[in-house]
Amino acid sequence: MRHLVLAIREGLVEHRRALLTLAGIAVAILLVVQVAFYFLSSSAAVCGSCHIMEPYLDAWRASSHRDVACVACHREYRFVLSTTYLRYLTGIYSLQLRAEVPDGRCLACHEKQDLDPDEPFLKGIHFSHKNHLGEMRRGKRLHCTSCHSGLAMAEGGEGQVHVAVEESVCFTCHFKGAEQGQAVTGCLVCHGPPSTVVTHQGFQFDHGSYLQRNVRCDHCHVEVVRGDANVPKGRCATCHVSRVEAWDDATRVHEIHLQRRLIDCKRCHNTMEHGKVQMAAALGERCENCHRPAHTAQEKMYIGIGGEGVPDTPSTMFLARVACDSCHGERGSDPRRGAEQLRTSCVTCHGAGYDRMVDDWVRGLAELQREVGALLRRAEGAMGSSGNDALRRARHNLEFVAQGRGEHNIHYAAELLRVARSDAAAALTSVGQQVPAPPEVLASASGYCRICHSTSHLGSRLPFAGMVYDHNRHLAAGLACDRCHSVDEHGTTTIEARECMACHHGAEPRRPCETCHGEQASLYRGALAGTAVTGAADVMAQAEVGCTDCHDLARGERVVKGVQQACVSCHGEGYDAMLVEWINADQARVQELAVLVAAGQAAAGRGDDAAGRRASLAEAEAIQRALLAAKGVHNPVLAETAAARAKKLLAWVPAPSH
Repeated sequence: MRHLVLAIREGLVEHRRALLTLAGIAVAILLVVQVAFYFLSSSAAVCGSCHIMEPYLDAWRASSHRDVACVACHREYRFVLSTTYLRYLTGIYSLQLRAEVPDGRCLACHEKQDLDPDEPFLKGIHFSHKNHLGEMRRGKRLHCTSCHSGLAMAEGGEGQVHVAVEESVCFTCHFKGAEQGQAVTGCLVCHGPPSTVVTHQGFQFDHGSYLQRNVRCDHCHVEVVRGDANVPKGRCATCHVSRVEAWDDATRVHEIHLQRRLIDCKRCHNTMEHGKVQMAAALGERCENCHRPAHTAQEKMYIGIGGEGVPDTPSTMFLARVACDSCHGERGSDPRRGAEQLRTSCVTCHGAGYDRMVDDWVRGLAELQREVGALLRRAEGAMGSSGNDALRRARHNLEFVAQGRGEHNIHYAAELLRVARSDAAAALTSVGQQVPAPPEVLASASGYCRICHSTSHLGSRLPFAGMVYDHNRHLAAGLACDRCHSVDEHGTTTIEARECMACHHGAEPRRPCETCHGEQASLYRGALAGTAVTGAADVMAQAEVGCTDCHDLARGERVVKGVQQACVSCHGEGYDAMLVEWINADQARVQELAVLVAAGQAAAGRGDDAAGRRASLAEAEAIQRALLAAKGVHNPVLAETAAARAKKLLAWVPAPSH
């Protein structure tokens, strides 16, 4: 072997001049060929010399880049010794062609171009290249080829276009992982508030009025995508023989494929389509598409459109996507059976007693229609043939409520009747006639609440801010429903406890403290409300110290700070800190019981004495809730006794693991 190496070395030395000459000639030939190929490669004919390139050339010719040479973007193909040509010569090339085009090559031409012109993309969407190309999106940095992929279907679905935008890529980013009917970025980011009135299934919609009422898009557009944009594990095999260990590591996969290799999204992800895939049942395919409409007025009432002078107001049932046949019987069935099914459906979804609510709606609206109708006839008679637009609007709204059966949208119907009555009253006033006071239901925008919430229902005492609240007492004092509740967001409580204090905690409180703070007062006097735990009254109660001796309501300070000052004024320095210690001890006590009760709920069904455990758990839960409401600081001794009782009841609960 050593002799062979020496022989080769001697040969190279002996013939070095000839070898260098041959090498120089070879390099010169390769250089000439490379220079010639460098210029020849700018012709599409070179690319077309391989038959598998034909689809790409056809797409390129149909694209906006047809005047740009292939190698302007794919520069690696200008070199004879590129891996692409070497693979072709050796026969080991792949038929699955792909190319990597770095952003710099695109920006070499487009950098000085305005990438954010005021031109709509797709259906009026104003797209920003800067926002997508320069910033991280959902934790990933996009590239030009992320959206402008190799081949995309041409507009109209005929043929494919090179570097065109593949819409499904947009949908993959905006909708994958989003809630049903929603986009990750929200609908308005792309669509904005729709500015035109649209027609769907014969109904006209003004999206703006719906958005003003905070109606979410998915209340009508139930499904907006078709497809899941997932990546099947088998798709990895189209490029890799066996390399799926990181398939479920999305961060790593995107780092490799998107950031390093610039692979376009659609190559891996399933296709996702976006559009009106499924509308709410009331807006879906209907009989009226082929047959003569029979229930248009009722449907408009349900959807909350068709009235005048009142914003579009969809029924809460419509917003909950309840279809007509969810409540009504089959077409052509016995009306009596249909009425029975209607009431049964109310109870099924909402609970006992709600079957009577429909009757309340029908009866209440009938009374209102008679009252408004009588006033409107007076106004029309007083105005004579001249009339006015307001009376015409009032007549339209009154008849629409009757035809559309206002019970399909009680809020909208009541508001239409309120506006109709207001128009009629204004006409009568203008000619000097007296107008009676409106019924309570039509007296204000929130009066319609009484149609559903009868006096008997409102009589129940409900919890609020750690107290019990009586609606009837406050209604009798002249408070309207919208003083505490939102009309637009059905029933949402908008008032805060501190606003109640203006009345209840004034310089001269109108009612005894225990009217609202019954649990605290009971504990103070020696009984834990709602439980069997009793004991001695607090030492302060035994000394006949009243609530307002510690809680100075007139000063309007925070509770703890005001009580601390009372402690110091009576007992001296240091007692303000003692109050804080009591409060902290009470919070720790209640929290400990909450953890113990939760553990008991998990273990109650196990063991031989399941019934006994559930009984003891129920009593312990009642104690825990009562202590939370009563605030143990009002009687720390009795609060500790009650907590000990609860712990004893839950002695069977296993200790929590650490």
